[in-house]
Amino acid sequence: MRTGRLSLDRIHTLKESVVKTIQRGESPRRVYITLAVALSVMIGAMLGVSYMGKRLIARQAPLVDAAMEIKLELTTAHLWLEEALSGDQQATIEDVRRHLDEAAWYARAMLEGGRNAEGTFIPLDRPELRHSLRDVRSKIVQFHEITEQRWNARDSSGVDTHIDRRYDTLFEELMLLADAVETETQRAMAAETRMFFWLQGALVLGCMGLALFIGVVLHRYVAQRDRAERLQRELLAELEAKNAELEQFSYTVSHDLRSPLVTVKGFVGLLEKDLAAEKTHRAADHIKRIAGAADKMAGLLDDVLELSRIGRVVNPPEDVSLKEMTQDVTSLLAGHISDSGVRIDVSPDLPTLYGDATRLREVLQNLIENAIRYMGEQPDPRIAVNARIEDDHVVCSVADNGIGIEPEYQGKIFGLFDTLDSENEGTGVGLALVKRIVETHGGRIWVESEGSLKGTTFYFTLPKKETTRDQTGGERCVASH
Repeated sequence: MRTGRLSLDRIHTLKESVVKTIQRGESPRRVYITLAVALSVMIGAMLGVSYMGKRLIARQAPLVDAAMEIKLELTTAHLWLEEALSGDQQATIEDVRRHLDEAAWYARAMLEGGRNAEGTFIPLDRPELRHSLRDVRSKIVQFHEITEQRWNARDSSGVDTHIDRRYDTLFEELMLLADAVETETQRAMAAETRMFFWLQGALVLGCMGLALFIGVVLHRYVAQRDRAERLQRELLAELEAKNAELEQFSYTVSHDLRSPLVTVKGFVGLLEKDLAAEKTHRAADHIKRIAGAADKMAGLLDDVLELSRIGRVVNPPEDVSLKEMTQDVTSLLAGHISDSGVRIDVSPDLPTLYGDATRLREVLQNLIENAIRYMGEQPDPRIAVNARIEDDHVVCSVADNGIGIEPEYQGKIFGLFDTLDSENEGTGVGLALVKRIVETHGGRIWVESEGSLKGTTFYFTLPKKETTRDQTGGERCVASH
């Protein structure tokens, strides 16, 4: 049996469906995030490849040009020297020296980096090429020296002299080294160019894959969006039914929690005035009342917190012997029972319940405590615990012969903070908590009383184990929500 209240089991089921839908990527937010990540990866890859291309051009092209410039400057220096030695007035040793210095600068720029009007040169990072360039620089220095020697000995030099032969040999070795450096530099650039083209190809394939992925995500989103929205609409529609109760709950909590605060504030004001007037004889009473109000607020907050946990704190459903549970509760309340002189009569054939054992124990404990609390001046106080099976549910009852409840109050006692006696130590949350627990189990609770001093009987129902399974589609009980 279920009441007209909002089914927490239904809300939980819908919530799980919505959460699973979102987790599978069906929510707009997840789709947008996925597309944003995919596009970011695509753009990042394009920028990365573009950066690599620029780096390749900025790094390798000047080095290839520098290797060619070394050969060109050395060849030019050699030709100008030959012209100068032959008596050509347009060729001077200064021109030869300038071209040799240019060759040496390009070799140094390839090793250490440099900048001129033609661009910026980044140092080579290949060990074998750096070794060859060091040889080139060393040979350029030697060639510069032999060039000066040949110029200084120009009057006695000839094709068969030792200086000429040494000059020719060194020039040939230097050109071979320069050729090797140029060739290796070109090969390095070609290798990096090939790698760049491979990366471009991989980028194109990656972009195609990402485009396909985006298409699949969009298709899946469009195909399943209606289902997600429908589930969300159902959940919101059922949650709207809860708004009235939540509004009443908020109003009641704020009203009842404000009462002890007003008490605290009032007695703090009185205490301040008495202390200012050095009247301390009432201070202890004021402090006692303040502490009492604080304790009452703490009790209210604890009860409200416990009430909020119903339906959220999950305990697995299990078979619960009502007889054993009643014995546990009476043992727990033994002191209270003894002080009040109440006799507890327990039916010998109590059935087995199915649900959250901890919560069901709270129901029974609250009902028995409530019966003891409102026993009044009954000379022979008695409480009876009974249960019977009807159709697909179990009807449990806790009856007392206490002060009873007038008919006009029987519909209000399950409200939050509603108490029949304002002087009673209770917070008025116990029966509201009991009602919430019973309803989350799929049952209902009500009270019967013929009026003042006629006693009271609280009845609550719980679905049978088999019924609970049928309603939930498995071993899961409503209470587990």
